[in-house]
Amino acid sequence: MRKETAARIKRWIPPCLLAAAITAASSCSQVAGPDIVNFDKVAHFAVFGLLGTLVYRAGRANANDQSQPDQAHGRDARATRHGGQSGQSWHGRLAHVWEILDAKGRWSMWPAWLAVLIVSAFGVTDEWHQSFVPGRSCDVFDWLADTTGAALAVTLYVKWAWYRRLLEIRVGPQRQVEKPAETAPNPPA
Repeated sequence: MRKETAARIKRWIPPCLLAAAITAASSCSQVAGPDIVNFDKVAHFAVFGLLGTLVYRAGRANANDQSQPDQAHGRDARATRHGGQSGQSWHGRLAHVWEILDAKGRWSMWPAWLAVLIVSAFGVTDEWHQSFVPGRSCDVFDWLADTTGAALAVTLYVKWAWYRRLLEIRVGPQRQVEKPAETAPNPPA
């Protein structure tokens, strides 16, 4: 596996793990939480907001890795470069969608809404899944909280740099990048 492919796949690990945790929690008949009326809506709002942000970040990172915009040729050059390849992987296709939607090279809201749409669709499947779990029910208001949480979190992430910086703070030990040793010029012979 190439290094770039591994890096692209690695970016999708956090949203996939969170989606798996949501699915696991949905499989339980009872989920622990405070005894506050409609607290589950707040939990849906927050968790799906985080999921929306993670999906947006993963998609944007893949699109940014895939190409640098061709100023002279614009969208058509990128579409030719990425779209016509028969062996292109799923993450390459997804990155291509993110890139086409943000073809002007700025923080467009189209990729953000695509992330919200993906998370909202996952929210629908989560609610549908809950309808088969004893003691759980399918609730349209949970889905509305899912979608609203994703929309607000992604919008904040896209539009407000301070929020983006807050979410990008590295936690834990950080790797030190060593500077290459400077070589002295060869003395004239």
